[in-house]
Amino acid sequence: MDALPSEQTLHDLALVFVALAYGADHHFGDDELDRVVDTLAQWDDRVDVERAKEAVLEAVALFYDDEGEADDLLLEALRRLYESLTQDAREAALEDALAIAEADGRLLYSEIAFIDTLAEAWHLKRQVESRLAASTASREADWSLLHDVALVYQVVAHSDERRLDADTVAAMVERLREWRPGMTDDEATHMLRRAADYYAGRSEAVRDAAERLLDALPLLYRLALVSDLYTIAQADGKVLPAERTAIEAFKKAWGLGRSTDSGAPPDVSGA
Repeated sequence: MDALPSEQTLHDLALVFVALAYGADHHFGDDELDRVVDTLAQWDDRVDVERAKEAVLEAVALFYDDEGEADDLLLEALRRLYESLTQDAREAALEDALAIAEADGRLLYSEIAFIDTLAEAWHLKRQVESRLAASTASREADWSLLHDVALVYQVVAHSDERRLDADTVAAMVERLREWRPGMTDDEATHMLRRAADYYAGRSEAVRDAAERLLDALPLLYRLALVSDLYTIAQADGKVLPAERTAIEAFKKAWGLGRSTDSGAPPDVSGA
């Protein structure tokens, strides 16, 4: 494996691995500490366990002290790692991230979304898609964060109370599949329908979904989700006022902006 080019890179990798482990449940236990420390210590002969542990504990402290600041630092770390690591080293780091996520025998959708975002930032989409497709780890079942994402899509798509056109449906399916590599069109469509049925005009369902996404997704993913919402709103040619209002409401709920309207979201039970 390529030698670590700098102390900064060690801390950047620690921040990425800790963000992955911490973001799944907003907790970082002893098992996760040992796993991340061991992963970092294998990167280079000069990185002993104590040096790796110090970098990991610093990253953990950032998330416990101020998640917002930690999210900002994570974005900077992703950029530096793309610039400082070779492609082989980035692929190795991505593989390490996957190993950390799979260590408990399952892959949560939030973990898959995080890894997919790493691949996007490091230009490794093809590699991660094939790796996730080959993973034997079980996938999170029943209602999940990905269902919450689908519910949010439906709220924005139906915010103007018009019947969805084919382009909007296709946009939702495409964006949902980006969150879970390997998902088929039929699976995405089924999830979107289930999300619509679950919502069925219940504003509390939307509020609960928005809160779960806020709690589970780091800033990077919330920004990506807002980008998805604009893509869906624009799929039929333009962003309508009702769609913009719905998006602004979600941005406010996720700490990304101010809502211009506090009206209840529309009924999507017939989607």
